[in-house]
Amino acid sequence: MSNPNPVPGTWGTDWLALCLITEDNEPHAWPYLAEVILNRMKSPRYAATEREVVLQSQQFSRFNDLSDDLRERGTLPDVVHALKIDMTQFLAARRAVAAFLQRPHPLFSRRVLFFYAPGSMTNETKVPKWWKKEVANTIVIPQLTRWVFGEVAR
Repeated sequence: MSNPNPVPGTWGTDWLALCLITEDNEPHAWPYLAEVILNRMKSPRYAATEREVVLQSQQFSRFNDLSDDLRERGTLPDVVHALKIDMTQFLAARRAVAAFLQRPHPLFSRRVLFFYAPGSMTNETKVPKWWKKEVANTIVIPQLTRWVFGEVAR
């Protein structure tokens, strides 16, 4: 069951901060990436908590190598330690998440559930198979040259 209103300021936002720094070390990208993760929490297609969304298998590449035990039962400190996360960067991401959650309007529609970095793709077309299957509308943000975002059909 999906969580219609994630509560800002809970411990769960630490999982969001952790995911942001593992996806991109550039803070200007974090609000857009965070919006997608929060949209997933609101979607019946995904889990209802930040921890579950972030640790879902094959969703965020840095977490794919975690053991099943760590993915299922690991605490935030366990995962931070396993990923060798820089605490200064983690605290910066945590502050960015707190500021982002105070914004008055969303950056995307609730149907934007995906993002990927075309430069990290190795196939000829640089478009993942799942993207072609799932995404109805591709969104490019000019100041974010690394990322594209995907909106699902209604």
